[in-house]
Amino acid sequence: MQAKTLPKFASLCFVAVAMVLGNSMLIPVLPLLKRALDLSLLEAGLVITTFSVAAGLSIPVAGYISDKVGRKLIISIALCVYGLAGSAIGLVGAALGDALIPILALRAVQGVGAGGTFQIAMALTGDIFSSRERTEALGYLEAANGMGKVAAPLIGASLGLLAWFAPFFAYTLALPVAVAVWLTVEEPP
Repeated sequence: MQAKTLPKFASLCFVAVAMVLGNSMLIPVLPLLKRALDLSLLEAGLVITTFSVAAGLSIPVAGYISDKVGRKLIISIALCVYGLAGSAIGLVGAALGDALIPILALRAVQGVGAGGTFQIAMALTGDIFSSRERTEALGYLEAANGMGKVAAPLIGASLGLLAWFAPFFAYTLALPVAVAVWLTVEEPP
């Protein structure tokens, strides 16, 4: 990978990290959430499942739309939706306490945002790079994804020491990633 391309590509790697935080960061705080909201195991599990189902359903739609209007635009919007919905869950948790329905609704919105992130970043990487560089770039993306999978539970557990809803505020980090993608990634025509 060329030295001038690497810094610009780093923002796409952060997309991979941000997306992995979606569920992995919350696993360590599920017992706290369950206790704080007096939830059954099924209800606590819905906090993870709602996000995953919404993300899974939105991935093909986001991919189709990105083919029509541009991948960079969809990634940036999706990251904003993802980050704002996650932070809103933190606010709801801090303010309301017993708020399962609003939390699940916001997790669905957050999942829709997640559906327009990593997979489209991979497609955009394929558009930007060719031959050997493409393989290397996709390897970096997957390495970033793997680092996120390792770091996410640690981040979630650390923030969970403050309060069960504290990890949700970490999703705000998706907003500067959206700006970085918008400003640094050059999407081919």
